[in-house]
Amino acid sequence: MSLTFEVWEHALVNGKIEGLDFNTSVVPVESLDRSISQDLDAIIGTSTMNPWEISVNPKDGTLGLEGLKRREFTEY
Repeated sequence: MSLTFEVWEHALVNGKIEGLDFNTSVVPVESLDRSISQDLDAIIGTSTMNPWEISVNPKDGTLGLEGLKRREFTEY
């Protein structure tokens, strides 16, 4: 089944995953509904994951954030 929708607006956002900053563009939607056990606030796809080098561990579903961690700035 294929789903098509028209995008009328998008926004740039600054976000955090486990305290690590990133930015991306988003398309607002009315509702994302629920996952298996929790409400969804956002869905992050490859257009965000690739530039920030975010990966998914298929064994447990956790995110690999090594790319975000490398970009963390430490002030001296």
